Amino acid sequence: MPGIIEVLIDKNLLKILRLLNKHQETLFHLNKISAETGVPVSSVFRIVPKLAEKGVLEKVVVGKLKLYKLTQRKLLERFL
Repeated sequence: MPGIIEVLIDKNLLKILRLLNKHQETLFHLNKISAETGVPVSSVFRIVPKLAEKGVLEKVVVGKLKLYKLTQRKLLERFL
């Protein structure tokens, strides 16, 4: 039986958050997030920028690349 988090949160969002929580100091490109989680690229391109806007993820721009990493570690560790 799924836990409360699995019921309340979109499965693709949860996969992304779990990946970023597991590799908290790693910077990820959107395509890498898609490859690592199995979440379709289009979903990653929709979800990740929203998380960055809300302050859950930090966006780092390197040249033309936009990379992301988790910012709110303590909050997510309780749930993931």
